[in-house]
Amino acid sequence: MRLNLYAPQFQNDLRNAAQFIDNNTNLSAKLNNHNQIELKTDKGLTVKRLNGSDVIKKMNRNTISTYV
Repeated sequence: MRLNLYAPQFQNDLRNAAQFIDNNTNLSAKLNNHNQIELKTDKGLTVKRLNGSDVIKKMNRNTISTYV
C-alpha cells in the first residue's frame, strides 16, 4: 500500500510525532521538506532521520511512543 504523505491527515500525524519526540526525549525533532523527521542534538548535529512513511505505518498500528 502506497501512502500519500502529502495528505493533510498524514502531515498532521507527522507533525504530532515530531512534537512528541521533541517533548519526550533529549533530542530536537523537526519535520523536514522530504517528509522525514530529523533528530538533532542540542549542538545541531543530526543523529538520525526517520522516514515519514515508516512513521505513518507504525502510527497506524501502534502509538508513536512504541515506535520511539
